[in-house]
Amino acid sequence: MTTEEARLILNLDEFDDMGDAQEQKLFEIKQYLLLKVPFVKTYQNKIVQMERIQNAIETLGETCVDETIELEFDMSDNPIDLAECLRNHQRNMSNWKRRIHHSNSLNSLKKLMEKALLMYKNYALSWTRLAGAVEGDESIMASIEFDPMDLIQAINGSNGKVEQNELLQKETKRLFLWLKYNGYE
Repeated sequence: MTTEEARLILNLDEFDDMGDAQEQKLFEIKQYLLLKVPFVKTYQNKIVQMERIQNAIETLGETCVDETIELEFDMSDNPIDLAECLRNHQRNMSNWKRRIHHSNSLNSLKKLMEKALLMYKNYALSWTRLAGAVEGDESIMASIEFDPMDLIQAINGSNGKVEQNELLQKETKRLFLWLKYNGYE
């Protein structure tokens, strides 16, 4: 990579120094991760982008910040019902988002992306196992999550019986599609 390409990747013309450019790129990646449902293909593309940024930083003679992060999450494979499954997932995702906010390196973000895919896979497998097979609305998109509060209310109102609640059926279908799209089925 040439220095001119590196300067373009980092948008150095917009910033006073290299540190500000790095911070902006890190911020953009964090925002993306926090706002989107994790998908294998999009995360692979994001990793390629992050590697280009890292290469650009190194081409310009700087070093990338590297940090060690601890990645312990409650990955219970056997929740007893949908309510516990949802609670575990929400707790894990909240912890994951907190770690995203506090991350200061591209490498730690890559590790957190891998963990997000694992957590989401675990959630989707657990939910679909507990809910069983459900025919769902074909307009459901795996990338759009339902409001967790609505899901909790639906779980409580149906005693965990998916076939009695349209929202639970849609969540089951959405998670099934997520598993299928990411090649976990």
